[in-house]
Amino acid sequence: MPMSRRIEIELTSKRPDGTWTWRAAGAREPRGEVVDSVVPAGANVNDIMRADVETDLDGSRVLSITPPKAKNVRTGLLEILPSTRAFEPVTQQLAKKGSRGGDDRKGPRRERKDGDKPRGERKDGDRSRGDRKEGADGRPDRPRRQFFDAPPELPQRPKAKRIRPLRVNVDAVLAELPEAHRTIAETVLNGGVPAVRAAIEEQNRLAVAAGKEKVPAEGLLQIAEQLLPRLRVAEWRDKAISAESIIHDIDLRDLRSIVVTADQLVAIDE
Repeated sequence: MPMSRRIEIELTSKRPDGTWTWRAAGAREPRGEVVDSVVPAGANVNDIMRADVETDLDGSRVLSITPPKAKNVRTGLLEILPSTRAFEPVTQQLAKKGSRGGDDRKGPRRERKDGDKPRGERKDGDRSRGDRKEGADGRPDRPRRQFFDAPPELPQRPKAKRIRPLRVNVDAVLAELPEAHRTIAETVLNGGVPAVRAAIEEQNRLAVAAGKEKVPAEGLLQIAEQLLPRLRVAEWRDKAISAESIIHDIDLRDLRSIVVTADQLVAIDE
């Protein structure tokens, strides 16, 4: 079922038989023809009007055309009429700065007598009673500002002491070892079994460069693994003895490390 819609159309031409051609305003489609009876009177070519257009399979047909609305004329405006009197401009003249001019409101300036002194040469005794009173040193008398003593400084917190472990138990373990094992034990104390392995690799590299035989690494690493638990326990006991001597001022970080490693090391020693 065809439906009508309202669009703006432009009248493009008028034929001799009285029909008009049209198209959508500002576009090429839709377009078509319309009889003269539908077009409002006084219409001209290129006029844009609003029309009800019906579109179906056969094309578009104009059902009715509404003439354009007339422009509203503004009314109620006030008309400004010129004045008949001659124009008289207003002028203003300012007096120069510092000039008294003809202003006599302040009266004539009093002339200074011989006994009068310039204002800058007056002494303290010549001042009027309205001047403020000053002290002996020339400064005005005013209440002194009160000063308060600073509060005493708070006692500083004593600095915590760090552990400096002795080598009592470590030296006792080293004294029980054979001479050949002491070097391995010192390396274990410095870096554990990885330090022993690195030392063996470095020694073998130098031996190969010198044309000598390599040192067997398995036996030395086995000795290092056997010495490691005893040395760690001895080292922990030296730290515990040093911590006991400064237990009231010990740093909490050192005390925490001793407590954390205590259980496992004591279990290994037992």
